[in-house]
Amino acid sequence: MFLSKTAKNPPDTTSTKSIIETFSPREFDVFRLLAQGLINQKIADQLCLGQKTIANYATQVKKKLKVETTTELAHIKVHPDLLIK
Repeated sequence: MFLSKTAKNPPDTTSTKSIIETFSPREFDVFRLLAQGLINQKIADQLCLGQKTIANYATQVKKKLKVETTTELAHIKVHPDLLIK
């Protein structure tokens, strides 16, 4: 796993997998698209949701993964099989 130096208590690979498995289907969709580098507006357009709704999901995903920024979230290396749900 690779996180920026500013992440607090970065999860290890095993706990990252466990955390991802607890995501709701929509949280997982948002996580996957954020990890691909999409911005909230593009995610909102793709999922037919409001930008504020996407921002709320992104906040929940970051809290669960114990990262503070979307950049830190995007740097989490996850096995490709985890990105298919």
